[in-house]
Amino acid sequence: MIDCVLDIQRWSNSHRLKLNAAKSEVIWLGMRQQLAKLSQGDLTQSIGESVLQPSTVVRNLQIQI
Repeated sequence: MIDCVLDIQRWSNSHRLKLNAAKSEVIWLGMRQQLAKLSQGDLTQSIGESVLQPSTVVRNLQIQI
């Protein structure tokens, strides 16, 4: 997953945009049984000095899903 986030960061930089990792969140989607198999290390990812925290609700372009 971290490779995908780094790809987004590179794309943003190439389009003169900044990915603010301090304000970024990650949501894990799957069945309860699948999510239960994830360790705490899987759930929490870091980008540089910022840690992406898992969330049950995320906001994308101000639309809450």
